[in-house]
Amino acid sequence: MGPGRGGGKGVPSGGMVTHDLARVGELDETALLEEIHRRFGQDVIYTYIGDILISVNPYQDLPGLYGEEIGQMYGRAKTLSELPPHVYALGSRAFHSLQRGDGNHALLVSGQSGAGKTEITKMLVAQVARLSQWTGEYFLQEKIIEVNPVLEAFGNASTVLNSNSSRFGKLIELIFSEGGELMGAEITEHMLEKSRVTRQGPGEKNFHIFYNLMCGFTPEERQRYFLDQPEKYRIIDPGHGAPVIGSQIAFAQYKEGMDNLRRVMPVVGFTNQDLDVVFALLAAILHLCNIEMAVEPESGEVIVMNEEEIDFASTLLSVQAEDLIAVLLSNVNWVRGERIVYIKSLSQAVDGRDALAKALYSKLFSWIIQQINFMLHEDERREGRRYTINILDMAGFETFPVNSFEQLCINSANERLQHLFNERIFSLELQEYTAEGLKQPKVKYASNDDLLNMLFQRPICIFSLLEEESSLAHSSDQTLLDKLTKHMGKNDHFRRAKHRESAFSVVHYAGVVAYNIDGFLEKNRDTLSSNMTALMENSRNNLVNELFTARVLETGTLDMRHGSSRGSWKSPAFSQPPARQFAPGDSLSRQAGRKIRQKMKEQKTFTDIPVTANPNTASAHFKNSLQLLMSKLKGAETHFIRCLRPNHKKAGGMFDSHMVMDQLRSTGVLEMTRIRRLGYPVRLLFDDFLHRYQFIAFPMSVHLQPGPRACAAILKAARLTDAQLGSSKVFLRYWHTDKLASVLDTHLTRVVRAQALIRMMIARRHFRRTLNMATRDAEDLELFGNFIENQGVEVYETLIKQDQHDLERAAKEQARHTQSNGHHGNEYEIIRMADVFSPGSQADPRPEDFFMYATRQVYERLDDLDPDVWCKMFYMEYNRPVAKFYLCDKVFTVDGSFEEFDGKHVGLGVFNSPERDEITEQARTFIGKGLQLTKEPDGSVSAMRLGKNDVIVQGYRDPANHCLSGEVIVREGRLPYEQSVKIFDMEEYKSHIGLYLRAGNLDTERLQQLAITSLSFLHEGGGPRDTPCWLCLVSVPALEAMTDPEVRRDVQAKFVQLSLADHQEKEAEKQMLKEVADRTHRSWSKLNTRESHQKREPLRKSRIQIKQQGENIQDRMEYSWQEEGGKGRQMNLSDLQEEDDIESLCPAPRRQGAGAGFGLGSVANSALYQGATPSPRKDWAKIKVTLKQEKTAEAEEIQRAKAVPRN
Repeated sequence: MGPGRGGGKGVPSGGMVTHDLARVGELDETALLEEIHRRFGQDVIYTYIGDILISVNPYQDLPGLYGEEIGQMYGRAKTLSELPPHVYALGSRAFHSLQRGDGNHALLVSGQSGAGKTEITKMLVAQVARLSQWTGEYFLQEKIIEVNPVLEAFGNASTVLNSNSSRFGKLIELIFSEGGELMGAEITEHMLEKSRVTRQGPGEKNFHIFYNLMCGFTPEERQRYFLDQPEKYRIIDPGHGAPVIGSQIAFAQYKEGMDNLRRVMPVVGFTNQDLDVVFALLAAILHLCNIEMAVEPESGEVIVMNEEEIDFASTLLSVQAEDLIAVLLSNVNWVRGERIVYIKSLSQAVDGRDALAKALYSKLFSWIIQQINFMLHEDERREGRRYTINILDMAGFETFPVNSFEQLCINSANERLQHLFNERIFSLELQEYTAEGLKQPKVKYASNDDLLNMLFQRPICIFSLLEEESSLAHSSDQTLLDKLTKHMGKNDHFRRAKHRESAFSVVHYAGVVAYNIDGFLEKNRDTLSSNMTALMENSRNNLVNELFTARVLETGTLDMRHGSSRGSWKSPAFSQPPARQFAPGDSLSRQAGRKIRQKMKEQKTFTDIPVTANPNTASAHFKNSLQLLMSKLKGAETHFIRCLRPNHKKAGGMFDSHMVMDQLRSTGVLEMTRIRRLGYPVRLLFDDFLHRYQFIAFPMSVHLQPGPRACAAILKAARLTDAQLGSSKVFLRYWHTDKLASVLDTHLTRVVRAQALIRMMIARRHFRRTLNMATRDAEDLELFGNFIENQGVEVYETLIKQDQHDLERAAKEQARHTQSNGHHGNEYEIIRMADVFSPGSQADPRPEDFFMYATRQVYERLDDLDPDVWCKMFYMEYNRPVAKFYLCDKVFTVDGSFEEFDGKHVGLGVFNSPERDEITEQARTFIGKGLQLTKEPDGSVSAMRLGKNDVIVQGYRDPANHCLSGEVIVREGRLPYEQSVKIFDMEEYKSHIGLYLRAGNLDTERLQQLAITSLSFLHEGGGPRDTPCWLCLVSVPALEAMTDPEVRRDVQAKFVQLSLADHQEKEAEKQMLKEVADRTHRSWSKLNTRESHQKREPLRKSRIQIKQQGENIQDRMEYSWQEEGGKGRQMNLSDLQEEDDIESLCPAPRRQGAGAGFGLGSVANSALYQGATPSPRKDWAKIKVTLKQEKTAEAEEIQRAKAVPRN
């Protein structure tokens, strides 16, 4: 058990206790041990030796030592000496140094197994994360802390020395921005003890996760993964009839661990489907390791005794049971391109089974680490420099009754860390003294360089000999021992075995360890047969397939940097394997054996395999991983934490002085104390020293030349007298950095305070200036409000007077209208209408008056309208306006729905009118889908009927007073279904402008009314005059064209072209008529009229008188195409329109464009814009309509004349 999650007393309760042993004047081994023992007895487990922290595992919870409040208190401390020693203090010191830009940092936690390194690491991570300033979807600090239960479940196990021992090296790399914000994290695994999966030593257990499954699974989950009682599984059964879970307390702890795992894994990025496949793989390892094999006496072949475990394991791994048993019992080699199959021996089959289980677990562990890294990855979108704080937690130095290959790797890694410690604390510091011309302190330390050379230095070292033997086909553990004895026998750190035991001993810094050679080569080779790897690669389980197809790095871990495909996985179905039926004496393994023997018979004669060196050994992976770890640590400023075990029994309050003294000696704590007291562990180049601390003595704006004078001035200003100046560096004692940081912080605090005062003064000035402006604005606003109020009163009084005047004038006009008794020539004054219409009880205005009001209103507001407005639309019922809208979008739809106006559509059903009658209400129901209005690029307006009921364009009988297209006239004003028709022709409007300009009198009122187009909605069976519902459209571009100088210049230019063309046409016409007269021998022509025409008096009588006499008007009219002497018949308009060669008689150019095929222009348009009319036939259509209108008007006039009594 580590230091615990509770706390302890930060300061001893009685007596004067020295927190920093480096400050003690005379200190020997006995005094050092007594001081640590005395502090331990007062529950003070932390002690400083300079800037190095000593931690003694209390094996119990100490209340009040840890927690959020304590962490914040140490986070606010400026120096180590402000508060009692604590692990939080070192984490805070590294974080604050990183914030000042002092580079990367590393916190190395070292010590023997069971000394509390894992708990110390968790406290460091929590403290650094607490001080960071990162926020997001879920706090990154919390995620990093939540990762620990996952890593402990899969990477920790119970040993003789420690109930929660880390069985892998863990480097946690916290990534920060320049401002100290936590941006991400990455976890690197090193040297997982995967042999623990299949075999544990006496009194030890497997990884925690297997016990968590057994205690935390529900009955349904046990059934899904085919699990039984935990005592039935070999790799977790302690043997000798002892239970797997020894007590209810242990059961509750493991179950709580499983509950934490279920809670934490979704937080760190794992889905329920991921948990399902992970649990299935762990259950498969249990079943796989439970397969029992034996040699059949009759045939001497290996068979499987419990084939149901084959079925369970193959189902969970998603492979065929026949294939799994085949790879367990046979192997495949390739010789010169030929596939050779052979049957394994019992030991080879068992080793292959265990190798597959170890590979599955180690790859699964590496995959979990990679998925966690994806969740904790750095935010790469943020720019700027990156800093890191590395926290290392590695399995401590171990010595057991029986030590094997795993202990050799762990202890060798600890030797390398001890060398790094000696290098940073002793070796480099003493070298710096010599190089800079300073006197060295008298300190001796035990160097382990010779031991590291014996372990790692090629060409002859323990690990190189191990790799060499592993590459040989006929090597054995004994041949390896013989080689080690031969080459290392004379080394002081190597000891031979006594009495021909299969073991050797190594003299480590922490003591002598004897290693049993049995199994060294097999554990080092650690390779799967090719047929096993191929089977796993073809598994239908996505996780198994990904584990064996991913690339393996040189350190032995998976390369998952490009991500995982687990997002597309499907949860496998683990159905109960079917019961197999075999003949008596037959089994699945016997059938597999027969198939393998048959394949062997088909092979060629067996030849020995030429074996080549295999770099993929466990020792090679171990060395590569260790080298990568050292490269990361060397580039960072290192902080050391030494953890000590107080006793062997893991009992709280017990202090074994002899055991602690051995640890102090082996780790060189006494020498470390002396060099920290006498030496200068902080050595900075002049340039770096000035960059950090220049502000203490000089302004930052001053450029200083790096040298001893400027550095001495800074030291003097900080009142540091015992620092040393070398030739290029400043040598500081371990506590000088805290002193300099405190002085610098004091100066910066003063600067910040001065800046705050200046900012306050500037803010006050700005506030006063703003307050004065606000006061003046309030006074001006009050004056303006009073002015508006007075003006409003005056306007209101004026409107009251005007309204009274209008009522009196309207009454007079009504009386005058009554006296005229319906006279056609009466005049009607325009009723003034409001800008926003509300149906009322007032008399309805005439359409002519409303049109004049509507156009004048838009015309006067042209400058205030939005540039996108192209039309103002009025919805009318009879002559009453109900609603009006400004149209901005190019396409606008009007229908009978109840949808409100949204800029692109309006439903007329939403509007109500109190004066609406039943006819109007019924007519509104026939509006239906209504129509669609479209603005053309030239300003014209097109309409398209969307409903089944007719929509008619008003004024089609009077084209001279409307700007309609010819198509509207031809269709008699009716809009076709879902076919766009131009209802307002901009070119026609410009023609009218041109005619007025030619006449020299621009009638603005007349042109304003020409800008109006009206559309009537017809109900079923009704005529154009019966509809009460219609739309009035006022064209804004047309009104703008009235005053547009560009339009006027264009019209005038066309007049010039027309004059020239007209003169040329007249001359051509004279010549043509002359030629016709000469060719037909007629004596009359347009130039020389006929006699009968000259003699006849002009028609001066009114058409009304002619009608009263019963004569035909056409009989009294002469046409130029009548022949002399009354020869031939008289042609009327209908005959003329039916002539086939009418276009050849009067040719005209066709309009170019989309509307040239069917659009028709008026007479005025064809006169001014010659290219706008396709043919004269279409002009005659307009003339015909005009004559119809005249006939109708004459008939009405005759009826009124008859009704008037003659005088």
